[in-house]
Amino acid sequence: MQLKVGRKIYDTEKAEYIGDQTVGYFGAEYGFCETLYRKGKDDFFIVGLGGSASPYPEETLAVLDMEATEEWLRRVLGDERAEEVLERNRSQAAAAAEKKPVVKKAATKKPAVKKTAEKKPVAKKTAEKSAAKAETKSSSAKSATKKSTKKSK
Repeated sequence: MQLKVGRKIYDTEKAEYIGDQTVGYFGAEYGFCETLYRKGKDDFFIVGLGGSASPYPEETLAVLDMEATEEWLRRVLGDERAEEVLERNRSQAAAAAEKKPVVKKAATKKPAVKKTAEKKPVAKKTAEKSAAKAETKSSSAKSATKKSTKKSK
């Protein structure tokens, strides 16, 4: 089973199996099965499935905080097994903290600036083109007027 909670994805296939508890028998109205998994450091979740009157009428994934995890472990697996699991969780968390490399900040560099040839503003170019077109139109209109006046004479 896979469920996304916030930015975390809880997947039973990738998580570490810790233990399970079966109450009643499978298929009974009040019977259910809970399975505890560990995703990572201090990150535990339960997958439950049971009958229609059970706490898990359909397959449910519930994320547990450390207090609820410790209570479940002690109630279901016993104090000795609970201590083993919690100690392994603490030691893996400590090992992960030791492995983290110290990140040194690199000296900040100024961003490279591209030098480009200066360009005329777009508005000026457009104005120049418009003026050139207007001159061309007026000169062609004048020459057309001269031709038509010559023909009429």
